[in-house]
Formats: sequence, structure tokens, C-alpha cells
Amino acid sequence: NAGGCTNLGILHETGRGMEVDLAEATRLYRLGCDGGNAGGCTNLGVLHETGRGMDVDLAEAARLYRMGCDGGHARGCTNLDFLVEDLGKAADDPQAPLILEAECSAHQSLGCKYLGDLYQKGRLVDQDSVTAVSCYERSCDLGLAEGCRLFDFFKSLYRLE
Repeated sequence: NAGGCTNLGILHETGRGMEVDLAEATRLYRLGCDGGNAGGCTNLGVLHETGRGMDVDLAEAARLYRMGCDGGHARGCTNLDFLVEDLGKAADDPQAPLILEAECSAHQSLGCKYLGDLYQKGRLVDQDSVTAVSCYERSCDLGLAEGCRLFDFFKSLYRLE
């Protein structure tokens, strides 16, 4: 039972009624996630993002949050949005371009906008104005007003057609 595995993982992670055992929580969340429980995916993503019981792996956290979100777990969506926003603003993590590219490819407007920012500024990627404008256009097409503003500004600035 995937939901049962996830719930038992929560008990092991928090120490409710037992000793904290992050290795067992990780194993149980993985079983829950692999069994189709979106909450298990999200909870496992939290461990990967925070480095509780393992090394920090933001790309894996984003992948797991995406699975949780796609499975209908609202916290997975929220955590993914915050992770993408943090990566877009700080952008000092070498995984940021890969994560933002994956989010843009998954039709997430903020992922596209922040990816455009990386290309525009040449942060963690080679500076590429054409790619930046393309990312802004995609974020605009996905409904982000700020993406539309940036697309119009940089398209005009670089005289792109």
C-alpha cells in the first residue's frame, strides 16, 4: 500500500512513536512514490532538497516535486514553485539551468522566465540574447505577464523579428 508506506515514512522521519530513522523514512517514501503515492514523492523531494539523511540534490528534489505535483499533491507543486523561484533568483547552483530547462519544458512559465534571466545575464550558462528572448516569449505564451514585458523589451532592444 503506497499510502501506508508514505505514512509510515512520516513516522520514521518525525520520530512519532519511534526513533527518528531517516534511512528508513527515505526507503519508505521511495516505496510510496514508486507505488504511485504523490505525497511519498513530495516527502522524498524534501529530503533531497534539505539534505536530511542524504546529500542535497536539487535536481532530484525538483524531479520528485514534479511527480508529486503531477500526481495531485499540492505541496509538491508549492515546493517546486519555491525551488524554481529560489534557483532563478540566487542562481548560484550549477544544477539551476538544468532544473529551469526541465521546468520550462514542462510548461512552467516561471521556469522559462528564470531560464531567460540566466541566458540574458550569462549566469551559469553562456550569455545568449536570442535564447533569452525565446525563453521570455515562451513564459509569455504560458501566461506570465512579466515574461511578456521582458519579451517585448528585449525583442525590441536586440531588434529581433
